[in-house]
Amino acid sequence: MKNKRRKYAKIISGQLPAGVLVQATLLLAGVLAVMVAPRFPAQIEKYYSMGAGRIFMKMLSGFSRLFPFSLAEILIAGGILFLLFFILVRIPLAGFRKKHRRKSRKALHPQPDRLSRVFRIFRAAALAYLLFYGLWGLNYFRIPLLKIAGYPAVPYSAKTLADFTARVAWETTSARAQVMEDAADGIARLQGEPSGAAVRAAPGLQKLQEKFPEFRITGVRAKPVVLSGVLSRLGIAGFFFPFTGEASVNVRMPAITVPQAVCHELAHLNGYAREEEAEFLACMACRLHPDPDFRYSGRLVELSHCLNLLRAADPAAWQAVWNGMDDGVARDLAAVSRYWKDREGLLTRVSEKVNDYYLKSNRQEQGVGSYSQVVGLLLAEAAAEAAAENP
Repeated sequence: MKNKRRKYAKIISGQLPAGVLVQATLLLAGVLAVMVAPRFPAQIEKYYSMGAGRIFMKMLSGFSRLFPFSLAEILIAGGILFLLFFILVRIPLAGFRKKHRRKSRKALHPQPDRLSRVFRIFRAAALAYLLFYGLWGLNYFRIPLLKIAGYPAVPYSAKTLADFTARVAWETTSARAQVMEDAADGIARLQGEPSGAAVRAAPGLQKLQEKFPEFRITGVRAKPVVLSGVLSRLGIAGFFFPFTGEASVNVRMPAITVPQAVCHELAHLNGYAREEEAEFLACMACRLHPDPDFRYSGRLVELSHCLNLLRAADPAAWQAVWNGMDDGVARDLAAVSRYWKDREGLLTRVSEKVNDYYLKSNRQEQGVGSYSQVVGLLLAEAAAEAAAENP
């Protein structure tokens, strides 16, 4: 008993796992910083989102651009494989060794070993937590995009939403007239392969920067994901990985939606963490893009969000808009919906739950419903433009 007490005394006093107190202090500091950060959006905006955070991302993305493939994909896949190996091999093997040693009744000190593992896990978790918020995560607490753009918040009724959706449907039809469609199924096509869209987003982002210099958007490239089929099974169109500063996109999903997904992930890279804001900037960048397939991609996603909200608010109005829609646009929307529906399953549900929890933990109260809040931003933009035209 005395020997065991001495071992625990060494652990508590820091003689065994060095730096435990520092690790705990760093984690506590990170937690406190995250808790306090939402109280200071103006300071976050000025000193982090437009300052240190932008510098960090510029350095990381500059390094990752040296590689033609997605470093994020390799790190995530490698991490998952390591975790599976640890769970399926290391833990059972450790249990077998422990049982064998107990039978031998030799001198054994399992407590320090077990606690050392806990401390290592604690240290890794603390480092990842602090790195995430230090490199990019604090952008969740910056000034809302509505205020940056100077748009007033616009409360809207079902009638306003119906009228706006009909307008977006007309604009989407006009955009579709400029793109090619597949002769076999009549679905809109891209200019080239979907992977090529990942490197064509810059002109749209540059136009967005010219129109709204306060957004501080820079044009960079996204990277196609090799395991895009896996992303489709998870219900993921793309992702941004702050540890490498990379925007990665699913190139196996319906091709016409790839350009908008590319711009969405690049908006995240530019420091716009909230999903509805990244979605809004992506639609705007597509709308301003010189290539017609990008313009149509953005409009199609705008229309999809509007239709989803209108269907929940006023099914009769939704049916009226749908009945009056261009046949080609309707085919494209149906093809996109069918693609994702065919891949729904357990993995999709788990992925959605994880994403929902992640977003809510970062003060996005609507969780995965945040994406559809882009309609509020689109309505605010339309109201601001109408006021500017008719002062």
